[in-house]
Amino acid sequence: MVHGAEPLGKSRFRVRVLNRSQVVSHPVTGAGRSYTGKYGLSYGLSSGLDLSLLMPLYMDSIGGLSKYGTGDLVASIKWSRSP
Repeated sequence: MVHGAEPLGKSRFRVRVLNRSQVVSHPVTGAGRSYTGKYGLSYGLSSGLDLSLLMPLYMDSIGGLSKYGTGDLVASIKWSRSP
């Protein structure tokens, strides 16, 4: 996560994949798993300006019931100045 604070630099790409899975328990339906993923692309427009696109993915499975889908697609611009 720390590398996201540094600017990419002009004409450089970054692909981000962050996955997390954990065991969950619900008193009525039982035990299951929860999966969260974030997938993103970034591009350096200049030495201090980056453009990125991030898509979250969610999937839960408990007691034979599965729910899944994506979150809102997020576009961001990061500007940094030289020290």
